[in-house]
Amino acid sequence: MRGVPNLLATLKRIGDRFPDKVLAALYHEGQVVMTDAKRRTPVAKDGGTLRASGRVHPPERHGRRLSVLMSFGGAADAYAIAVHETPSEHDPPSWVAMYEQGGTIDWTSTGTGPKFLEGAINDAMPDMTTRLAARIKL
Repeated sequence: MRGVPNLLATLKRIGDRFPDKVLAALYHEGQVVMTDAKRRTPVAKDGGTLRASGRVHPPERHGRRLSVLMSFGGAADAYAIAVHETPSEHDPPSWVAMYEQGGTIDWTSTGTGPKFLEGAINDAMPDMTTRLAARIKL
């Protein structure tokens, strides 16, 4: 993911002085990124389990390390890995057969597809420091 080293260095400096504010800002930013990721998540014709599984976990503090974990999975683990990493060794047999016959996956909605969480994070990174600073009110 782009811009991570600079973002982490800035957050560590701020986090040392205002850890609770940084945790709250990180959690809020995680919610914003997750909302975008869910918009990008494919929905199978028979449900929306993968999209519904997206979650921002409570912020954590371990010494100087502040973090917020975002995830998809739970009941949709296998499907989440297959969709996010396609084409990959995680693809279900039906997808492998389709690829071997020259087919492609027809995502159900425009703008959805693989790398839905990674894409949302990458798109958020360029202005994330500015948004976090505004949330922390620095």
